[in-house]
This record gives sequence, structure tokens and C-alpha cells, in this order.
Amino acid sequence: MKIRETPDGVAIKVHVVPNASKFAIDGINKWTNELKIRVKSAAREGGANKELVQELSKALGASVEIIQGHKSHNKVLLIKTDASRVRQMIQ
Repeated sequence: MKIRETPDGVAIKVHVVPNASKFAIDGINKWTNELKIRVKSAAREGGANKELVQELSKALGASVEIIQGHKSHNKVLLIKTDASRVRQMIQ
């Protein structure tokens, strides 16, 4: 998975799967090279986006922001931390 460092933090590509039984980080899809994340909320009225940001922020202990793909399953997230912390979370 490509992790792009920016002046504000780290940008990563994710694929979000709504309506899951629980929030889970499922690892990296070898075909798309995106981090797959499951969320319990439906993709209606921003529910899945809100859960994604809240749960990932809690898991990483860092601020998370969606910078691209607000209405798509494929998103780019800005995580306001260093790349090593993101790599640890993924493994």
C-alpha cells in the first residue's frame, strides 16, 4: 500500500464496505492496493463516513479526515500522524 506523506500528515487510499457486522480493518487488497475497512453504518446521510473517521481516529489516536471520495466507497484519508504509526496499524 502506498503511503503518501504530506505536510499535514499521511494520505492513504481506502475502500470502505458499509453495513458490516462490526468495524474492522481487513488489510490490503492485493489488486487495488487499498486498505479495506468495514463499517457497521449504512452509506446514507454520511453515517458510514462518520463511523470511519471516528473509529479510525480512535484506533490510531490521531485525527482522520476524508480528503477525497465523500460519496464513494473508494476514499483518500488524511491521517494527522507519521507514516510509521500508520504502517504499524495496518500490520
